[in-house]
Amino acid sequence: REGAAELLGVDKAAAWDTEVVAEEAEKACRWQMKRLEKLEGVAAAAREYALAKATTIRRPCSAEALPRQEALLKVGIGTSRAMGVRDLRFPSNVVRMEPESASWHVPTARSCRLALLAGATAALPSQRLAALAKGLGRQPKAAALRWCTEADASAPSVGAVCVAFEAKTPWAQAGSVFLRHVLFRHPQVRVMDPLARREGAARSVGDAESAALATLQALIADPSSFGRVCRERSDCQTATQPGNMTGHLGWVGRGEQEAPFEEAAFHLDANEFSDLVTTSRG
Repeated sequence: REGAAELLGVDKAAAWDTEVVAEEAEKACRWQMKRLEKLEGVAAAAREYALAKATTIRRPCSAEALPRQEALLKVGIGTSRAMGVRDLRFPSNVVRMEPESASWHVPTARSCRLALLAGATAALPSQRLAALAKGLGRQPKAAALRWCTEADASAPSVGAVCVAFEAKTPWAQAGSVFLRHVLFRHPQVRVMDPLARREGAARSVGDAESAALATLQALIADPSSFGRVCRERSDCQTATQPGNMTGHLGWVGRGEQEAPFEEAAFHLDANEFSDLVTTSRG
C-alpha cells in the first residue's frame, strides 16, 4: 500500500473508509495510463501495474490486515540499486543468454594484451583495436580509454578493460627514482593542493583523463617536447620551473607518494612514460 500510494501521490495510511482516497487514486491512475499508453511494447504491462496500484488503495483494511490486502505486488526500485535484481515471484525472460566459454594460453616468452569489451567497444574489429593501442604497450589504461573514445558516440553504453601481460620482470629500484610529471586537476579533487598552480580546465574526471590521454600520445610521438607540453598543460607548480626542470618532482623514494603513483613510478624503465595514473591530486 505504501508503494502504491507513493506512486499515485495519495495518502498511504491504512483505513476502512477509502472512498475519497480511492477516487483520487483512480484519477491518478487514469492520468498515468494515458501517459503509459504512448510507450510501445510496455503498454499492456504498464496498464496492469497501474490498475494494481488503484486496487490496493481502494481496498478497505486495518494496519494489521494490510499485508493480506495488497494487490500491488510489483514495486519499482531505484536504478542505482537495480543491477542484477529480479523478482522471482514473477519470472520472466529479462535477458536471454546462451553461456559460452573459451580459453587462451597466455605466452610467457613475449608480452601480450587482453581486451575485455562491453557496449559499443565490442563492435570494434580486432585490427582496429590493435591500431588504436599501438605505442601503448605498457600503458593498458590509456589503451582502454583510447578504445572507448573511438567507439560509437551515440551508443547507450561503452566500456573497456585492457590487461597487459609482460614477458620481462618489471624493473624496480630499491632506492629512489627521478620523476617528471604532468598533472590534470578536476572538480572531483577534494583535497587542498599547495603545489597546484591553477584549478585546471577539466570539468570532470573524464575530461581530465581525455586530456591526459591526448598528452601521453603527443609525448610518445615526440618525447623531446616534454618541457613545452608540460608548461602548457600541467596544473602543477612544477610546470613553471625552467629548462629540463619543468615538471620535476626530484628523486622520489618508496613510501613518499600515493600507492598508485609509486607503483607506476617504480615499474618504469629509464626515460619511459608511465600509464595514466589517478591520485588524490588529479
